[in-house]
Amino acid sequence: RPYVELGFTHLVFHAPGPDQGRFLKLYGERILPRLRDRWG
Repeated sequence: RPYVELGFTHLVFHAPGPDQGRFLKLYGERILPRLRDRWG
């Protein structure tokens, strides 16, 4: 939230670890919908 309020329009989310596929799947299912609902 603070980053959006500061005017950032692009954020990078990084998950160090061996299972990038799992990270992307969970991120797409749980995080992206919340971000879209909040900030479009």
